[in-house]
Amino acid sequence: MKDDREELSLLERVSLFVPGFKGYKEKELRRESDRLVREKVYGNLDEAERAFREVLTYMPRPVPDDIMTLIDIIIYRLQEMKDSIRFAESGYSGFFDIEKVREDDLDKVLTQDLKLLRISEKVLKDVKELSSKGFNVPDARNRLMMIIEALKVIREALTVRKDILKGYDKLKG
Repeated sequence: MKDDREELSLLERVSLFVPGFKGYKEKELRRESDRLVREKVYGNLDEAERAFREVLTYMPRPVPDDIMTLIDIIIYRLQEMKDSIRFAESGYSGFFDIEKVREDDLDKVLTQDLKLLRISEKVLKDVKELSSKGFNVPDARNRLMMIIEALKVIREALTVRKDILKGYDKLKG
């Protein structure tokens, strides 16, 4: 019969000898997961912004003032959310350094991550639909409002997530 240690992966065997190694790997996994989530959300919003700007080139002219205001809001908010994600320090916050993260806090962050992923996909889908259907003014107004509302949800999820992570920064410092 083989020794149990022989059946373990190399990484698992190393972790048996080095105190704290498992915690180190868990922190690295949390950091990497955070980075991947933020990259995906950023990518969705970036693609949505590019598609949105492209559809604007095909808009019938003149553009009503209320539609132009909604367009400006969407462009501003897309850029604002992308900047919030790009420049967030959450990947290296205290949340990812503390070995014992409370599971309920981790669940709260993951809930916000899931919301960010879902809503950023929705924004991308809505922008692509707007692009494919063209700018029928009454319908466009409704679709623009839906995009603005979705971007508000993204902002709220980023704020909640940031607040959770700030709590761990205080524990660390």
